[in-house]
Amino acid sequence: MTKKPKIERKKDSFDWKHMRVEALFAFLDRNKEWNKEFQEREYMRCLAGCVSGHDRLVRFLHLNVNTQSGPDMDELKPFWEALHRATAEQTSSMSSFTEYLTQQAEEVARRKGEALARRRPVSGKWEALFRALNAHPGWGIKTTALFVKATIKLHRGRMALHFWPDATPALAPFLESKPFLPVDRVILCILRELGHACPRIDNVNRGMRREYSAEQMLTWDDLWFWGFFTQTGGGDERILGWNSGKFWSQLSSAKNHEAELKALGGEFVQLLGALHPRPEAPHRILAVEMP
Repeated sequence: MTKKPKIERKKDSFDWKHMRVEALFAFLDRNKEWNKEFQEREYMRCLAGCVSGHDRLVRFLHLNVNTQSGPDMDELKPFWEALHRATAEQTSSMSSFTEYLTQQAEEVARRKGEALARRRPVSGKWEALFRALNAHPGWGIKTTALFVKATIKLHRGRMALHFWPDATPALAPFLESKPFLPVDRVILCILRELGHACPRIDNVNRGMRREYSAEQMLTWDDLWFWGFFTQTGGGDERILGWNSGKFWSQLSSAKNHEAELKALGGEFVQLLGALHPRPEAPHRILAVEMP
């Protein structure tokens, strides 16, 4: 039987230190408070009614899964069942929850008669959490990265919303490992406009994590905030320009500051190398589908 030729992906040659990329990063760093405040309001809406750390964890997991487009409910069912069985002690800290997730994933593999994957060495407890959660069906790289990133940021904010004492800055003053960027279509669209020939969640994270520190990876996450409010449409074709309808549809948007955010959104679009769009004739760009 003739073997099919192996398909080779084009080597990623994107320059993550190009002056345009660096200028975009500087913009994100200067304006990080906007997304921080937006996300904190979202977290408050989700978690304010919870009476325990366990409840906040469960609700936060659901929040992050349900921000994804079309999560596979059947695939996620065993995970939710395992979470329902977990005791308060097993969810009371990041380390205990990571260990519980690992044990559950190994048990599922045993029942299926599958060979247990060797535990990969990790460089810190956040990466250990990422690996343990990512081992469960339904928790792909993007969804897992979103939860881990959001949990890091949550535990740097209001203490009343925390659910893990060992995730607070007092006990985790710095990140031992670099978080993954939850790359979605909004971010892929931005990277295409910057000149990345073939952005995918794997090569984007490989390139960024090679060139930027753990804290800088958290700053890069703000790409989503600015991209979300400056894109109209979906699929392959999107329009660049301030999306006032989308801004006003978000409960947590800073509506008293729309004029300032609109001006910053225009600056963001210009940094992508696009012509500054007029309201009546926004600039069209092409986005790439998720792999």
